[in-house]
Amino acid sequence: FLDSEDHDGVAYVEPELEHKTMFQANDPELGSQPHYDAIKLPGAWDTTMGNPDVVVQVIDTGIDMEHPDLQNNIWKNPGEICGNGVDDDDNGFVDDCHGYNFADDTGTDLLGSDWHGTHCGGTIAADTNNGVGVAGVAGGNGSPDSGARLMISLGFGDSNTGGFAEALVYGADNGAQISSNSWGYTSPDVYEQAVLDAIDYYNDMGGIVVFAAGNSNSEACYYPGCYDGVVGVAALEDSGVRASFSNYGDWVDISAPGNPVLSTVITGEGSVESNYAWYSGTSMACPHVAGVPVSYTHLPAHETLRYRVCRLLLEKKKGGGGGGG
Repeated sequence: FLDSEDHDGVAYVEPELEHKTMFQANDPELGSQPHYDAIKLPGAWDTTMGNPDVVVQVIDTGIDMEHPDLQNNIWKNPGEICGNGVDDDDNGFVDDCHGYNFADDTGTDLLGSDWHGTHCGGTIAADTNNGVGVAGVAGGNGSPDSGARLMISLGFGDSNTGGFAEALVYGADNGAQISSNSWGYTSPDVYEQAVLDAIDYYNDMGGIVVFAAGNSNSEACYYPGCYDGVVGVAALEDSGVRASFSNYGDWVDISAPGNPVLSTVITGEGSVESNYAWYSGTSMACPHVAGVPVSYTHLPAHETLRYRVCRLLLEKKKGGGGGGG
């Protein structure tokens, strides 16, 4: 065959082989998370499944620390003694053992008012390959201390809303490398300067700030998602088309699955096995992106986490992939 004049220049012929990923997580609801297949996440898990040295701050409504799929991946402040009413590490926050409730000004109530933060936290780092429930993007491989750590930061408390700028500064000062923010302002072109300044501070400290783009089906600039200092995330259907509700425009940096997404909710309040539920929104897309940079902590020291991820986004835009499709 190769000696034929019709095949000059052909070195060898091989059959086309079928490929599959080597790692197979055993989470029983993983088959109900097709949003991971949409971004080829199982293939990435062959390389890395998380890193316990990476702390992802979730600024939201709070996280259920007792959830069986989350309890092993909650950040612990090494300088704080839990529940003793003392600011042991002198960082200005009493009992911030696993984070802080900036809305209600307490370190002991980190659950908040509803499921939202728990759902976002589960997408980032639900314990993977533990034989329970769902998998997280960076939830580890089922062995102890293998997943990313979730720092809980409430801007939406039981009775108050606020403290977002303070939360961002806290994360940067207390070891978080990534901040996941599934919130924004309800009108376009408005912002709080203190929040933008806090984002700049986070960046200056070497971190990455990820924000949901918003759900108004609009090209208008919705802060903080459209701010230059953040990674703005639009929502996709699993098919790859823009979710009908998602904001869009040339200010969007990247898109991720957001309609619908199965993840953790407050224990006993879910529609799937009591502890899980489906929800849609750019809020659900944002934590997919916040979980991905965890893998880049294995880069050489001269390539910082922020530099590498930002470079990847710039390359994507140059290749025509930007715009939030």
